[in-house]
Amino acid sequence: MGSLTTFLQGYENGIACIETAYRNGLALVSREGSVKIIKRKPEIEGYDKEQAELTTKMMRSEKESIDTIVKKPEYIRAALCKASKKLYEENEEFLSNLDLLDRLERVYRLLNPDMKGCINGESGCPDHVLMNCSACSGDNNAKT
Repeated sequence: MGSLTTFLQGYENGIACIETAYRNGLALVSREGSVKIIKRKPEIEGYDKEQAELTTKMMRSEKESIDTIVKKPEYIRAALCKASKKLYEENEEFLSNLDLLDRLERVYRLLNPDMKGCINGESGCPDHVLMNCSACSGDNNAKT
């Protein structure tokens, strides 16, 4: 399957178009080998005829990505199953690595009891990390 991110991003434009269509009172159906855009219920709250028309025009420019999703339900179902399995496998690997990271830091601190500050130095753990070191877990500005 390759990269799960790359795989799923291949559907992003089609997903966005279909979501936009449904938000604007439209629906998509596969009929006679082509995708038809239909009005669901013009009386739904927030329905805007002009917006629905603009959405229809936008969808024509993304016809290929929409067709793949709408016209091939079994292909999409199989893709969802594969992606779900891959995500599970990647999550298992991620959780294992997170556990090892935590344990490695604990061992590091056992072997270096004088190390009381952040493993990243005076700046502390960066804001974007998934897990702060033990010194920063309550204070992102721990000093060495």
